[in-house]
This record gives sequence, C-alpha cells and structure tokens, in this order.
Amino acid sequence: GRTHARLRAELKIVSFSEKLGDEAEVLLSPPRGAYHLFASHCWLWAQDQVGVCKNLLRALLPECRVFLDVDNLETISDLEMHIAESDVILIMLTRGYIASKNCRRELLEAMRLHKPIVILQETDPSKGAAHSIELSAEIEQTILSPAELGSCTELIRLVEQGGGRILNTCTCMCLDVPH
Repeated sequence: GRTHARLRAELKIVSFSEKLGDEAEVLLSPPRGAYHLFASHCWLWAQDQVGVCKNLLRALLPECRVFLDVDNLETISDLEMHIAESDVILIMLTRGYIASKNCRRELLEAMRLHKPIVILQETDPSKGAAHSIELSAEIEQTILSPAELGSCTELIRLVEQGGGRILNTCTCMCLDVPH
C-alpha cells in the first residue's frame, strides 16, 4: 500500500500555511449538521485512500469533522441519516462504486437532498480506476431501481462533462448538484 507521505505528495495537498503564509489563520465554520464531510467509497478499492484523505483534512483543519464508515458507522441502516447530517459528500469513484448497494444508497440520498458533491476519481488502474465506459458497464450489470439508475446515470454524465483538475492520481471535480 501507499504510505501517508507518498499519498500526500501524490494528491499534491499543501498546507494552508504554505499557501497563505505562516501567520495566516484558517477558520472552519461549524458544520450545519454533525459532519463537514461524508466520505463515500467502495471498500474494496478506496478504503485506504479515504482514510488518508480524512487524516490529511484533520491535519490541515483539526476541527474538520469527517464521517468515515469504519470510524463512525454503528449500523448500516443509518447511512441516509449520516448523509443528511453532512454538509458535503466526497465520492471516491473507483471500480465497484456503482455495483455497491451502499454506495448507491449514499449517492441517491446525496442527490435527493441536493448535497454538494466532490468527486475524487482514481486514475491508477491498479488502484481501481474506472472510466465512464466501465461505470456504464456496472450500470448494465447491476439490477437498479429507477431512482438508482437516474442517480448513477447522472453521476456518469457529470464525470464525462469533466471540468475537473488533474492531480497526480485523481481527477477532482466539485459538483454543484442542481436543486
């Protein structure tokens, strides 16, 4: 697996003090709900990556509250409640995301509630990279409800639209989900 330091370099995350100077103070408003960020991901491919993202955010902004299932989830039936309690949804998009029932639940609820969504799309095939063709194939191979089909199709459409900035291992897109 990739080390914390290497992932930090790969994601090219720099501290706020490097950007704003040593005297700069960065304040993070309290979350409107219980969490600033909910990390949605496919366990098979992205468990390590989202853990590192959470740790980096906490290192940069100690008061940042990030929901991560392995740390915060007590019962799987509470997923939608935790989405509702989070200000922003981070989707670590990899192979298996659409095939995962729980990822689809998180995506569907985020879109239903018009939550802002940030997508980190893995680009390394050995780490689960999935492009729109593979994601579309997941849709075809998975039995989806009409609502799930709509949200997954919208996710792929947004990814295809691009508008993101390429980092070393991920494509990052901030999506403003229409209300």
